[in-house]
Amino acid sequence: MNTKAKRIIKILFFGSAIAISILVIISVIGFSILTYEFKLKITNVGTEYSPDGRYSVCLQSVGEPFGFGNAQAKAIVLEGKKVVKKYKTYISDDGVQFGKDSYSVDWKQDEVIITIHGCEQKDEVVLISLK
Repeated sequence: MNTKAKRIIKILFFGSAIAISILVIISVIGFSILTYEFKLKITNVGTEYSPDGRYSVCLQSVGEPFGFGNAQAKAIVLEGKKVVKKYKTYISDDGVQFGKDSYSVDWKQDEVIITIHGCEQKDEVVLISLK
């Protein structure tokens, strides 16, 4: 084999290696973005305040349901900026993301009642003591 043919093979080999490396990098970045969107991304859905303004409940959607799967929801009860309680659950709502229509909050004297709604499940009632 002459030096010109060896040079062409060398260029093709390194060109292929660079192209494969770029495809691997793009695939890893794409997979990371999809993983973040479907499993990790936190979206604030709403914040509800107690009548005296001392407590609040921040409701969040975590990730996005895939297909007709369950959506993950998170509620954080705060006294001012101090976290009193965190609560995570899954909601079965025909693949719909957890949103403003998926919950209700009722404040009592010493507790807050959070009700999670989903069209494919019974209402999930969560009582959190504020003491």
